[in-house]
Amino acid sequence: MIAILRRAAAVLPPEAALKAEYERGKEDGRKSAEDAMKYERNRHGELEAKIAGFEKASGVRLDTWRPELEKIGDAVRMVLEGEHVGARDRLRQLHKNAVDIAADIENALNEEAKA
Repeated sequence: MIAILRRAAAVLPPEAALKAEYERGKEDGRKSAEDAMKYERNRHGELEAKIAGFEKASGVRLDTWRPELEKIGDAVRMVLEGEHVGARDRLRQLHKNAVDIAADIENALNEEAKA
């Protein structure tokens, strides 16, 4: 039995080796956390710069809650997707239709006056 325990003890790493591995793991974890924090700080700075640029260009502040922010977001999407161009085309067509109708009315009134 003592021989088995001696062999088992010989196979087990010494406590100093375990402590060294523990410390190495702890240091690796600390470095990993520092790297993650550095990345997040950089990302945060990039996002702040993008938000500031958007706010400057648009005149819309995003740092406070405003009920119309969702509407502003929809308007930005519409412009980026070109929906405003379609609206302009529809308005031109409506204008043409209105002018045509006015001309038809004018002609009908003139025909009536002749009769």
